Amino acid sequence: MSNKERGFYNTRISQLEERLAVVMQQLDTALGAEEEFSLNNRAEQISRQIDEFYAKLDKLDLAHSSQDNSSTEIVETPAPESYPISQIAKENTLTQYFQKIDFSEARKTASVVKDILHRDGGFALFFLQKSKRQMGKYCLHEIHDEIMRDRMMADGSFAGSHNRFLIDLNSPVSYDHEIEILTGIGSHFGVDKLSNIDELSQRIIEKIYASLQCKSYIFLEVRGADEFFDKQETLGWFIEYFWQPLIDKSRAVVEKNKSRFVVFLVAGSKLYSDPPVDYFCDVQKFDCCKILELSLPNWTAMDIYDWLIDFRSFSPNLEKKTEQEIDRLAARIYRDSEGTPESICISLRELFL
Repeated sequence: MSNKERGFYNTRISQLEERLAVVMQQLDTALGAEEEFSLNNRAEQISRQIDEFYAKLDKLDLAHSSQDNSSTEIVETPAPESYPISQIAKENTLTQYFQKIDFSEARKTASVVKDILHRDGGFALFFLQKSKRQMGKYCLHEIHDEIMRDRMMADGSFAGSHNRFLIDLNSPVSYDHEIEILTGIGSHFGVDKLSNIDELSQRIIEKIYASLQCKSYIFLEVRGADEFFDKQETLGWFIEYFWQPLIDKSRAVVEKNKSRFVVFLVAGSKLYSDPPVDYFCDVQKFDCCKILELSLPNWTAMDIYDWLIDFRSFSPNLEKKTEQEIDRLAARIYRDSEGTPESICISLRELFL
């Protein structure tokens, strides 16, 4: 039976790696940020399935080894990572590992919000700045999974109606900032562009309200916030004339259905040294009508060391190094990068791929 199982697992791995290769080719020719976002999610899902089948092969080998060890013949058990993983699968696995380096403060913040949303359903509006240098894209995946942890299935999917949408404000659709922001949001809810901002806002709120009636979980990632939300007037308009009216309209149905509506405003650069207190809150006094910033600090030498220790078996260059050697390597990577996550990821990628 184990030979048949082994053949099935190997066949599935080959099929999935072929699918993954197709998705990665599509990523190379993606026409826009939304398509790229969708393809990245698909690649990560396939990569997780590949890892699961490799784990099942490991279990078969362990069982086979145990049976053989009961006889006089000694069989050497293969190392868990001895199976040939394609370069594409390694790239996607490494991307998932990068999410685990150091977003501890952001995860703590998301955990508090998760408990609130799990109990009551509701809304959350997060803000990330310096996202490019601080690798905010990895943080976003971690925060999403943390908030949805109570709905995550074994295969990485989520129970219930679940949607993630990307809005890229770097691709202008008008010269009116407010219209442009609303048009980007409305495009995911079947609302066409309108010149009357009040009517456009109301139509989008009605559409989102209808979606939340279906016990759904909706996540919006708004990239390019640098272009608009550096002006407090635009930020104030978004909070007062869209976000708060949406909450007022939908609060009752969200609490009834335990629905979740979460928005990430993502700025590649730094917008605020001191965020305006009228529109921001902290996690100790979480207010769903205000913005909650997620911390994206630099990484320390200890963060790099801990990560290398946890994932060194993934790299033939590192798995035989001593802890002292890895400590020196972590110190060098930190010194060369000055703790900037973007530079650290470049150095780590050279070690692992």
